[in-house]
Amino acid sequence: MKMTLSTLVLAFLVLGGQLRAERAPIEIDDGILDWIRISEPRIPADAAIIIHLFDASKADLGTGSRSSKEKHFQEARTMQEEAPPLFASELIDAIKKIGPFQNVSPAVDVATPPENALIIEGRFTVLDPGSRAKRYWGGFGAGKGVWVIRGTVKDVSGNLLAEFEQKRITVMGAFGGNPVKKLRADCERLGEDVALFLNAWATGNLSDKD
Repeated sequence: MKMTLSTLVLAFLVLGGQLRAERAPIEIDDGILDWIRISEPRIPADAAIIIHLFDASKADLGTGSRSSKEKHFQEARTMQEEAPPLFASELIDAIKKIGPFQNVSPAVDVATPPENALIIEGRFTVLDPGSRAKRYWGGFGAGKGVWVIRGTVKDVSGNLLAEFEQKRITVMGAFGGNPVKKLRADCERLGEDVALFLNAWATGNLSDKD
């Protein structure tokens, strides 16, 4: 059967459209993380994972940046300095514990990433210690602290495989509470959240029903 040039072009366009449709990003809201967008349905379980420090230099400090009290401002600045290395450490520990990845390293320890490496980097978008005054006058739940991270997963060629966002809300007592100590605990939980996402993605268990 003869095919005209226009028929061949149409066939290629249809095939190309099907391939693009198959590779269309998948978005998951309120699953393992608050928001996920992936371009691949699965990642290799034997990939090397390399963790960069998440930048906190431009994070919204909320009440810490607006407060007239020097103590609150210093608490926010301490959180801004401690959050990146603390989160990286907790994330590495959580990935090693949860699996399935065996090779997990901070970026500073890797001179040349292996070909199968997945690079995780991102930033803190919010590091808000909350308001003690609101907690006192508003009661339980008021003046809460909020930490938000936004990250990416790329291969060694720089191809974007995933984007994600996760938020943790800290509720402290009406008479205060140390937001820096709470940040340390919440960084551990954020690390576990992201590690669970990577595990589910690698094992084929990632869905919007998680």
